[in-house]
Amino acid sequence: MKKAYIVFILFIMIMSCSSTEKTASRIVTKVYISADGNSILLDTPDTQGEVLFEERGSVFQIIETTGDNQWIIVIQMAAEASG
Repeated sequence: MKKAYIVFILFIMIMSCSSTEKTASRIVTKVYISADGNSILLDTPDTQGEVLFEERGSVFQIIETTGDNQWIIVIQMAAEASG
């Protein structure tokens, strides 16, 4: 049985976040995975749990973040094992 892992870098671009507030001074205080593992969430001083990326057929694991939370390295895996 082969396991395929896709590693990619997500850039948390201030201007591309789903928030209606589009300011260059946006501060991301925390980046984390949702309880079900299907979403990457972020917090700012004004919001909590904002969806940065979501895919129901996958689960994510954060490998590394920068100190200022401006980018993260994530592993994406299939939510169900194939076999």
